[in-house]
Amino acid sequence: MARNYGWTVGLTREDLICVPAMIAFGFSAAADSAESLAGLFCEVDFASDKEAAQREVAALTRLENQEYDAIVLAPLEKGLFEPDTVAIYGNPAQVMRMVMALVYVEKRRIAATSRKVECTEYLLAPFKTQAPRVVIPGMGIVFSP
Repeated sequence: MARNYGWTVGLTREDLICVPAMIAFGFSAAADSAESLAGLFCEVDFASDKEAAQREVAALTRLENQEYDAIVLAPLEKGLFEPDTVAIYGNPAQVMRMVMALVYVEKRRIAATSRKVECTEYLLAPFKTQAPRVVIPGMGIVFSP
């Protein structure tokens, strides 16, 4: 909604319908969020077995339960607050040019990923690592040209 309609939106547990994202954002009551996610990955065929699911979850950027109550998303041009993370969308040619420019300025490689629950990789990972990354979207993301 922030990207397509220009709205400022707050995202809480009650707003999420994606259970893996709810758990990864720390909005669930799961006693062990990693174990809960791994079980869910097996149940919905995100992973072929428990070990693969545990490896995937270990690599996933997550917040602890109740670490934050909400996430606020807004178009950058509205300038309503100082953002912790900025997501930039683009086609492959645009993203390639942005990455090339960033590599030139940063003098280092930029992390890239494509995995399940990729919203954590473009919203949480840059926030937690304070480093940019490229995320190739997968299930659950809709691009409108």
